[in-house]
Amino acid sequence: MFYLKEFFATLWDLKGRGAFFLLASLTLAIVCAFRPSVDAGLTALAPDAWARPYFTALFDNTVAQADVMEEIRNRPEVAEVQMLNPAETGGVLGRLIAQMGADYTTKSSDVAAFGVRVILKNAKMTNEGQTLLTGLEQSYGAEHVTTSGVRSPKVGGLFQTHPMFRYLARFGYAGALVPAAFIWALAFALCFPHFSRRAWIVERYQRRTLVRAKTTATGLAALALVAVLSSIVLQGPDVIGLALCVACFSIPWAATMREVKWRSQN
Repeated sequence: MFYLKEFFATLWDLKGRGAFFLLASLTLAIVCAFRPSVDAGLTALAPDAWARPYFTALFDNTVAQADVMEEIRNRPEVAEVQMLNPAETGGVLGRLIAQMGADYTTKSSDVAAFGVRVILKNAKMTNEGQTLLTGLEQSYGAEHVTTSGVRSPKVGGLFQTHPMFRYLARFGYAGALVPAAFIWALAFALCFPHFSRRAWIVERYQRRTLVRAKTTATGLAALALVAVLSSIVLQGPDVIGLALCVACFSIPWAATMREVKWRSQN
């Protein structure tokens, strides 16, 4: 408990630098401990995930919903199939009717019984999506299916051109881990001299040994433990994440194992 109090007392002395080190340590611990969640989040931010083409298809009450869902989900070019709720179905149908002109009229049998939004796997599958769309019209009859045509999300262009998203798409999880580790190492270097000064005073007047190493080890272990326990509760255990926590904190910490000398205070 003495070394944990000493760790936070050192950070309190440093004010801004101490807060920076504490925030950088927590960030690195979270990136390591929550590795699967961070990796999944970065995958969701990849340009391809936002630029995937899609189309909507509305079916009348003569078409069996189960047959449509089975056919679409088994197609290799399909990433996801979303059911449209009644409000969305009505809105899509209204926009399609508006595009057909004021002279277009509908019968009760034309009203959509259900609708689906089909999202393709990547931006290069526009032709495959059009083929699938045409196949649905042929399978169930063009008079029973109303489609929007294959479209690309407008926001996809931003994700494809923005340098940050392109960087994350290229490097994935490592693209988050390496900067977090670099920032933590910088924060650690800024605080290291003060850890050494306080450690020398404690060793000099309280007859303790390796105070700097024990102080940093106790504090970093406490922060890592908070992140690891949180990850176990929220996402389940991850051995790789635990190993990353240990590696990222223990390798620089090894530099604190030297005896503190007075000349290091000048």
